Amino acid sequence: MKSMTPFRFSLSSNDIQTIGGDDSFWLGGQLVHLQSGVTYIDIDREIADNYMFNKTINMDETSIFSILELKKEIWFGGENTLLVYNEKQDFWRSYNLRLGGGVSRATSMIDAGDDVWVGSSRGITILNKSNKKPILSKVEEYFNNIYIYDMAVGIWIGTETGLFLYDQTKRMIQEYTTYGYKKKDVTFPLKYIDYTAFTQDSRQILAANRSGVLKFNFMDRQWSNAVDPAIFGGLEIKAMALHKNIVFIANENGIVQYDMKKNLMDVFNYSFIGQVNDMYIKGRKIWLGTTEGLISYRYK
Repeated sequence: MKSMTPFRFSLSSNDIQTIGGDDSFWLGGQLVHLQSGVTYIDIDREIADNYMFNKTINMDETSIFSILELKKEIWFGGENTLLVYNEKQDFWRSYNLRLGGGVSRATSMIDAGDDVWVGSSRGITILNKSNKKPILSKVEEYFNNIYIYDMAVGIWIGTETGLFLYDQTKRMIQEYTTYGYKKKDVTFPLKYIDYTAFTQDSRQILAANRSGVLKFNFMDRQWSNAVDPAIFGGLEIKAMALHKNIVFIANENGIVQYDMKKNLMDVFNYSFIGQVNDMYIKGRKIWLGTTEGLISYRYK
């Protein structure tokens, strides 16, 4: 058994939904009590700062489902709400974020030049970075009232209806089957819906649904089958993380650590972990944002 280590400092939420950042990271989670908020963690210096909703000016209470770190700001996507933190000025601001009727959750956000794309449970909205105002586009119409599970730099879009890409030059939405090249031995999933998670590095991007994990190589623009569904039981994938040939897959049964080159796997399904909602790799450690808090272990 690998040594799983719970983070020992107090957190603003023990039900962590998302991890964001680069060298250090931010945590956001479910709004479960009056002491909820967001947490900043510097692992190297062992520092944790909590920004509590009930003690911070201009910070509306909301569950947090996505985090995006920009050059000068940190964006937090919540329920009908966008929180923005200006690091230099140490200043928070809340914005109304509604897509369609009812409650919309900002499930993912990506930096797209002058704009930020926000995926939600009710579609996609594109916001101007400077004024945070929505930009009307055909993208919003195309994905209206469609659940957006995840998005990735590129722009890759995983939805309840399938996997799509957006060509920023041509301003065109296309299905993944029309993009790149596929060898004869590569099979696209028979069930092409519910692409729930992405993970990527400079060489490749992985896209997952219950029928398997596809890989697209950025260098030769080739598709390949990265992970057979038997590896993760064909269950819905909540999150993935990638280090070279090793992919970490989180589903309702725990975590699978799979070496795509050697075809070797480890499974971690300890009950104390809870449900893993997001993962973050730094150095030799992987950090798990779970319903039981923040947990780490050394994977190499």
